[in-house]
Amino acid sequence: MKKEKILLAVALFLLIVVAGGTFVFWRAVADLTPDPAEPFTVVNADLTYDGVYIDLIEQAMIDAKSEEQQGGSNPDNLELHVVKYNSETGYVDGITATSAGITDRQLSFVYGGVQLDLHFVNDVLIGCRKTYEQELLDRLEGQTLESCTAEEREAAEKGALEVILNNDSWETDEDYLKLVLADYTEQVLEYQSEHPGLLVPKND
Repeated sequence: MKKEKILLAVALFLLIVVAGGTFVFWRAVADLTPDPAEPFTVVNADLTYDGVYIDLIEQAMIDAKSEEQQGGSNPDNLELHVVKYNSETGYVDGITATSAGITDRQLSFVYGGVQLDLHFVNDVLIGCRKTYEQELLDRLEGQTLESCTAEEREAAEKGALEVILNNDSWETDEDYLKLVLADYTEQVLEYQSEHPGLLVPKND
């Protein structure tokens, strides 16, 4: 009888361990499954990008500052600016985060005269939207920040920030994204052809 109780206790323990392990595994998988509300749950293979990533807006700003310095501008008038370069390409990189096998990347460029943020997940373009700066310019309606009152400036900045913080503000229409991606790819290739010296060869 005592032996049967021991065997029963062992069986119950194994059942709890297996069930608990299954639950933990299910939780882990569930946590990695994208939220249905997230735009990258629906993607198309045509939106895969296999080129070099360059934040073209940031890169243009850095190039302009470099030209100012080479042109003999007063260094005291130049703003301190922290830039993230890609160690493999030498170009200005965007925001990149990698977790659980997912690489999330955001960078910017100008499409049809509008500044856009691009959102890539595992090299697939999943969305784009106006940059904070573009949202701010649109709200100012041609005014400069200096010409606005404090109330007008605060309202414009708050409105632009609300858009950026809203995950639903990403444009996810595939036909539109294909046009955006094609233009971004073309601009990157053009920039590379004009600045071939920036490319840093990979170490074998």
